[in-house]
Amino acid sequence: MLYSAFFFFNDTATTEIYTGEDTLSLHDALPICSVLTRKTSCPVCSKKRIKCDRLVPCTNCLNKGLENECLTSTFSRSTVESTIESHILSLYQNWDHWIVKEACFNGMLCMMHVPFINENNLLDDSLIRLVDEDNSFKILDFAMSNLGFMFFGYFADITEFYLLLEKYWEPKKYHGLSLDDMFTETLLWSIFSMSVYYMNQRELENLFGDEDLEKIYKCFLYYTLELIKNILHIPDVRIIQAFLILSNTDFRYRYPMYYHHLFCTVQHISSTINLNNIKPFSFENSFLSYKLIKDSCDKMWFQLLYWDYLTESIKRPINLHYNFKSLVLQEQQDVFPKNIENVENNPELYKVEETFELLLWKFVSLDRDMEQYVNKKASMKSIDAIEKEIILLDTKRKIYIKNLSSNSKNDLFQKFMLNLLINFTFWKLYKLTLVYYYDDLTIFDQICHYSKKILKVIVLQNNDDVQFFKKYPMVLCIVVHIGVFHAFLSLLNDSKENYQLYLDVKELLKTNMTRVWNYEKTNISIKLMERFVKLKGLVDAKNILSSPAIKILKQDVDIIKHAEENKIPNILSTVGSIIPRKNILLSRKEQEREDEELSINEILLINEENYILELLTPFKDFI
Repeated sequence: MLYSAFFFFNDTATTEIYTGEDTLSLHDALPICSVLTRKTSCPVCSKKRIKCDRLVPCTNCLNKGLENECLTSTFSRSTVESTIESHILSLYQNWDHWIVKEACFNGMLCMMHVPFINENNLLDDSLIRLVDEDNSFKILDFAMSNLGFMFFGYFADITEFYLLLEKYWEPKKYHGLSLDDMFTETLLWSIFSMSVYYMNQRELENLFGDEDLEKIYKCFLYYTLELIKNILHIPDVRIIQAFLILSNTDFRYRYPMYYHHLFCTVQHISSTINLNNIKPFSFENSFLSYKLIKDSCDKMWFQLLYWDYLTESIKRPINLHYNFKSLVLQEQQDVFPKNIENVENNPELYKVEETFELLLWKFVSLDRDMEQYVNKKASMKSIDAIEKEIILLDTKRKIYIKNLSSNSKNDLFQKFMLNLLINFTFWKLYKLTLVYYYDDLTIFDQICHYSKKILKVIVLQNNDDVQFFKKYPMVLCIVVHIGVFHAFLSLLNDSKENYQLYLDVKELLKTNMTRVWNYEKTNISIKLMERFVKLKGLVDAKNILSSPAIKILKQDVDIIKHAEENKIPNILSTVGSIIPRKNILLSRKEQEREDEELSINEILLINEENYILELLTPFKDFI
């Protein structure tokens, strides 16, 4: 049974386990099934002659702590166990969505207003002046040599950047900048900001000396956003290009509300200029010119869809990707080979992806196909279909990697990203299968297997020359989702293998907290994972659904949902936060109970409610 025993482990984390093929024993697997309902009222509600919502257990019994009576009076012991486990995993899925995705990474608890950057005195002109002509060409060289795949596809001729940079340093004949000069400066500084974000400490010190490197990056990013703000009213494709370049940094983690605001504007611009449907008659001089422009627009469009899905949030109600079906789903029936084993040797059987951008979109479109089953049961037919699509996409990935002509950092970076995404896609598939088809005990083994593979792909990038690969913003997001899954299971399951994976993710986050990933976001992620270990002692094995730990986790979800339901914009500074704070919470509890004393559990819930709010609302410097 899931909650038969609880204890802590003192194992130390290690990265050496990712060189082996060890998997969990079948006894370590966590059995889970879907949520059940009954056709009639439960016996407890029937006896009391009250209305029953027919859930298993029903809401009335759950609120009164009678869930065990509700379950055992209707089902056998084995059904009771699996039903409880179903509720627990359903809670995990909701917690992962609302706390990790919405609150932690998409900034759902940020205030609604977006002030101008220069109101906070964040720009330091002395740091901007460090970018002289010589340094600017060195920064551009770094971008072209190491990060080209992130933006080459957006431009018909990448060599023009050196010409634009030369023109940028030419003395201006007239007062002020022309509109074209403003767009050029914005593009160049977006590349400068991205380059400084990915440079290691030695490279930055060679350029800027002993200056505060974190402050330099912040200043570059602020200055670039100021440049974008000045031209944002003009629907020009160069705004889209600058935005996509900055999306490869931690821009959306630092300032999520501003990112969503800017993304909405970019989506309107893409619609205005008809980015995804460029017509050939617009290019009267040359069909080749049309083809180059069309290819660039297609790559930008797929990147917009990619980031649109990965960063979607209820704080950004406008989305592009919902209008497009999964490209892999559209192709599957026509091009999927009957003999999977020979697929790599027969590329003529199906279309091979030609662009990195399109491959990325197909990965996230598959992720989107699986997300629709978070709150509803997926049939085995659907899961099998998704698995076939992943196998097909994996084959295309291998062919794409084989066609990369060199071992340049550009090519190595692409290989890293594609290897990471395919393993994470398989991981999510097996996690989805575990939710609804727990009877196949090997599924949990597969989840842990792919968790190890993902961590191994990341750990192997520790060399100074390639360590910056881990700075790609989705890497942190993937690591945290895996860590939260294993941390949650460690709350209720005594598998040493599972707990070791939690420890390894925690160690990976701590190791890369300052050198690689956004410190604030990484620190919050570690605290969220540690919280499960802290709550482990509050699990009541005899009445697990009414345990303080489970109530606290449900309360976490309710807090974030409450914030989503309260959509009154916090525009005026006198309004205050739309999220209740500690003194408000305590006074509300006291007022409801008048002079009654709060129980220990009630005080615990209040403290945990305040803790999760304080943990997830640290964005004070900008928003």
